[in-house]
Amino acid sequence: MIRVALISVLALVAAPVSVSAETYGAIAYSFQSDKYGRAWNYGSRQEAEKAAIGFCKAAGGKRCKIGVWLQDTCGAFSVSETSRNMKQAGSSWGFTSSNAAHGRAVQECEARDGAGTCHVVASVCSNGK
Repeated sequence: MIRVALISVLALVAAPVSVSAETYGAIAYSFQSDKYGRAWNYGSRQEAEKAAIGFCKAAGGKRCKIGVWLQDTCGAFSVSETSRNMKQAGSSWGFTSSNAAHGRAVQECEARDGAGTCHVVASVCSNGK
């Protein structure tokens, strides 16, 4: 009995510790078409951005641009009825949930655009949760 317990303890000590890999996500948006694309669980920023732009275009977006990219975090992207470019939009990152990121993205949009009609277009967590 002691031998079995000792073997079990040794197996636990020898087991490799899994370190979670970095995850990247992104949100792309088309002001021209009012379409967006989201991507998550990618191994690099470039892969996530390329995927988000691809999803935006697949949704019918023209001239899709990256609104926000994320690494091991959650974020959101917002626009108003009068937003015409990224300088008039809002984005947020660094949150533990996509819902938590909404308020900051709207606040950023309002500070830049001032129309009072900002709303979240999309949110995502880089790990997809």
